[in-house]
Amino acid sequence: MRVLKALSTKQVNTTNNFYNAWINVSELRNSNVNKRIKVQVLMQSLKLASILNGQINPLEECSTLDKDHEGFLIGAIKALKASTLRLPIVGGAKVDIQEVKDAVHSAVVLMQTISSSICSLLAKTEEISSQVAELTQAAALEQALLDQSGHLLSIVAALHVKQCSLRGCILQLRKDKCHATALADHCSLPHD
Repeated sequence: MRVLKALSTKQVNTTNNFYNAWINVSELRNSNVNKRIKVQVLMQSLKLASILNGQINPLEECSTLDKDHEGFLIGAIKALKASTLRLPIVGGAKVDIQEVKDAVHSAVVLMQTISSSICSLLAKTEEISSQVAELTQAAALEQALLDQSGHLLSIVAALHVKQCSLRGCILQLRKDKCHATALADHCSLPHD
């Protein structure tokens, strides 16, 4: 009888130790899952940051182009004003036809240069605008996917915790069943 009681106690202690070890392993596994989630989110954030940082230089170049073209246009406007101010517009004024022709010709050439410059700038601006729109969409999609991944990973972690808890409950029920079976066997033995 003492042997059965000692054996039953040893079995209960072993089951408790096994159960405690299982809980510790589950906690370590949960901690590992949470750390993996954090690492995944950080990696996605770094990826998004590198994509956005790659677009900063083209945007800064666009700003520089705008300033260059603005300076060019201001210079062209001043040159046109200077050319038109040189034309005599008072009654009875005599003009040199060749000078007027040269002034108008230089104004036309300047306007053509401005026009081609504006067309070039417009094409670059449209291209950059299109790239910025695509980048904005990609960044929004990436952020939505990051949010969804974080949400799904938290669900997985919660389900994992629940699974470990249920396994612990199953082990506890088995332990209780073994203990009850051992007691039933002990009680059914004839006493000396």
